[in-house]
Amino acid sequence: MSWRARLPSTVPQWLRLLRGAALSVSALLIAALVVTGLLARSVWSDIRNRSAPQLTSATGLYFTLNDMDAQIANQLMFGTTPELADDRRTAARIYG
Repeated sequence: MSWRARLPSTVPQWLRLLRGAALSVSALLIAALVVTGLLARSVWSDIRNRSAPQLTSATGLYFTLNDMDAQIANQLMFGTTPELADDRRTAARIYG
């Protein structure tokens, strides 16, 4: 018996064959999406547990260093002018 003899010969048989093929492809697609979702979940968990705290710490450090630079700039601008002595003390207190 040749392979052509096994092919459907009527329209209802073809529709059943195509329906089975479509369901099989759909099942494979759903399985691939589930596996991809599980892998993405582990990646997001890694980001949440390890990378996000590092980023938050780096942001805090950036703002702290920026504020320190601003306070040093204030002290340098005020210089030794007697009228600005209170401002210089305030900048030194905030910096230190």
